[in-house]
Amino acid sequence: MRRSHTIRWAFLATLLAATSCFAGVLDTASSKGISWLTQQRNIDDGSWGNSDAVKYVQTAEAVVALGALNQQGTAYYGGVAWLGNHAPTNIDFTARRVLALGVANHSIVTDLQVLQAAQALTAPGNNGWGLSATYQGSPLDTALSLQALNQQGITTNIAQAVSYLVGAQLPGTDSGWALGNETTSDPVTTAQVLIALIPIKAQYGSVPTAVTKGLAALNAKVTATSPVAQIALAIVANLRNDPNSTQATTLLNALIAQQATDGSWGGDPFATALALRAAAAGAGKDLTAQKQTIAVPDNALRAAINAALGHGAMDTITLGQIQSLTSLNASGLGISDLTGLQFATKLTSLDLSNNNISSFAPVDGLTGTDINKTGNPGYVVAGGGDGADVPTLPEWGMILLGGILLLQILRAQRRS
Repeated sequence: MRRSHTIRWAFLATLLAATSCFAGVLDTASSKGISWLTQQRNIDDGSWGNSDAVKYVQTAEAVVALGALNQQGTAYYGGVAWLGNHAPTNIDFTARRVLALGVANHSIVTDLQVLQAAQALTAPGNNGWGLSATYQGSPLDTALSLQALNQQGITTNIAQAVSYLVGAQLPGTDSGWALGNETTSDPVTTAQVLIALIPIKAQYGSVPTAVTKGLAALNAKVTATSPVAQIALAIVANLRNDPNSTQATTLLNALIAQQATDGSWGGDPFATALALRAAAAGAGKDLTAQKQTIAVPDNALRAAINAALGHGAMDTITLGQIQSLTSLNASGLGISDLTGLQFATKLTSLDLSNNNISSFAPVDGLTGTDINKTGNPGYVVAGGGDGADVPTLPEWGMILLGGILLLQILRAQRRS
């Protein structure tokens, strides 16, 4: 029995080590990809893409990718501003704008109204979305629109859209979704439909079977040598359905192997953005929990964290954002409350010197973090004492003190 437990624990330790190693590989790939992607942004207007034909899709995907990785910095907000200032010209663009701006505290009321009005509810056997309100419904446009409405919690006429997608699924072994009227499935379209259906599959009885068949078709077509866009979206679809998907792990390894030395995937902003979304899903950085707001009641501390993140001083801070910090200089800012810093689990360097901190309890559990606590009332050095720095005199003070001491010595000599 003991030998059995020993083997089990050894296997578990090996698995955890491998998982940790893989997470490190994903972090490295993501960091390189983020660096390359942000450098491709058009500085003049904040968008991505070198022509109007591709700017909307590339910018929307770049914003979604950076948001998924909790990289809401200058590049992210530049893309948000560009999308906010450029009205979409079709349903595809409208849905992508909602997916990008819907989590960025940007108004999307008009976009949601456009999507709801464009659903082809009166077309026989349709109930989906086409490229515009006058087009026949297509699985891809319907999938993107459904993702956008799901993101915003809108349930009106969703059942009709689900019915359309289930009905549009191809029969036979290749039971994915076609881009148009083809008789063979398209991996990108199939993945986008699955990403739309999986979050709501428990609410509609026909969806679980459709998802199972669709995943089988997708995984039969997408391999390690498939195009990056197909691999990335297949990873996201598989992880949405099963966070422990072995197929997703296999494809993640293939995706990382395709990354170029400059950090990009094929030198293409669109493919790189999709690959980064897949990496975020693989690392669990795009989960709902990562988007939860962290309470940081001390305004000076919040400003310091936001400065390190490249945000406005009083911006809200999410769990994913604070977990992305590796160093923080918060010296001499008048900070008295460290609440919120307990979530900064990846910090390796933290300077809290010369503040008004009485309790370091929130950061006491940060292992592997080099913390400078000197100059605070709550700092206690080993061997006793309050750990406060001994005050130093300015140069003129030292000279004055030396003169006083010399005068006392001369007086003592005269007396003697």
